[in-house]
Amino acid sequence: MDQSSIINYDQMPPEDYKFAIASQIAYDHYDNKGDLTDTQQKLDGYMEDYYLDPEFASENSSLIVSSDGDAILAFRGTRPTNIDDIITDAGILTNQPKTDQVPDRFIEAQRTYEEASRIYPKLEITGHSLGGTISDYISRKNDVKSVAFNAGETPFSTTDLPLNTQKKAYHYTTNTFDLVSFSNHMYSHINPIRQVPQVVDAGSWLGSHSLDNFMPSLGMMPLSSEPDIIIPSGIAKPSEIYEQPSFIKQQKYPMVENGNNKIIYKNFDREKIEINTNNNKLSFCERNPRHRICLKFKS
Repeated sequence: MDQSSIINYDQMPPEDYKFAIASQIAYDHYDNKGDLTDTQQKLDGYMEDYYLDPEFASENSSLIVSSDGDAILAFRGTRPTNIDDIITDAGILTNQPKTDQVPDRFIEAQRTYEEASRIYPKLEITGHSLGGTISDYISRKNDVKSVAFNAGETPFSTTDLPLNTQKKAYHYTTNTFDLVSFSNHMYSHINPIRQVPQVVDAGSWLGSHSLDNFMPSLGMMPLSSEPDIIIPSGIAKPSEIYEQPSFIKQQKYPMVENGNNKIIYKNFDREKIEINTNNNKLSFCERNPRHRICLKFKS
């Protein structure tokens, strides 16, 4: 067990904002009880040219993909009202991921990663808090790039997992004390831990764990790789024209067309949700012709 080195940044490196956004999307999709349309609209508000893959949208993880095929699988962090989260956190505290008693949540994450990596060759992973711990675990186990934010770690261990031999595992923490992630400094990492300034409740350690410390500011969003352009009035913005594709053959939450030009699907609570699909709006695949779902079912 070696103490990790640290690199201090004046601000969050812009190239890694997309990982913080992906981590936030995993929270958002859980919080809205699996509302795919709402999650996509939130993603549109954070970052342009990335789309939620419905087949990998679940309670514990989400996957976003760009039109160029760059995919990010994000594992969700803890919600205090979720008993499975609390049980998994207790397993981390007692060092289970570094033993042969790996928590079920980690086993599920490995299975999800294996399924996603078969589809997306350019797959990277991320997560915050509990999700960051899982991301680091999957990274070390599979030599895949991961970016973890304030990953939870136990102070009660003298063992460590094998390092990511590809040197693709990165950890971000705030430059103030965070009770959940401070123990990361006790263990070896393939790359120095990256510290960025705390911007949430600055001066109070209570805000040090927040994912918002790593997110772009509201004025920067939605992030775009293209120069800013002015959208004339009357033209729908991406968040206004998103609609769920009706031709997905395998869907975790069944979808049917009710004959009234609407699509109905069920969320985590099996509630029916109706989405208007007016013909004067762009379809998902008209917006994303290179998305793997559109290519897979293109006639």
